[in-house]
Amino acid sequence: ELMDGARDYRLMTRQFVNSLLEMKEYNRFSKGLFGWVGYQTKWIEFENVERVAGETKGIVGEYLSKIYLETKKRPVYIVKEDNLQDKEL
Repeated sequence: ELMDGARDYRLMTRQFVNSLLEMKEYNRFSKGLFGWVGYQTKWIEFENVERVAGETKGIVGEYLSKIYLETKKRPVYIVKEDNLQDKEL
């Protein structure tokens, strides 16, 4: 779920970062990936101020095609922790 006003600035645990780094996507939609990996999120409220200059641009078709291609590379699930001991092969 994407939260209205959510930003890309986050404090992340090492486990969360490692899960993100496992994603092999090139054209990343960060806010979508942050929610997809499934870790707990806490929000800090702030006042969202409109831009004074510039504009947000986007082409929907190009965006959708990138999302489709990138999600095909995602793992089916992410294991947060296990009870197996690491063994060298």
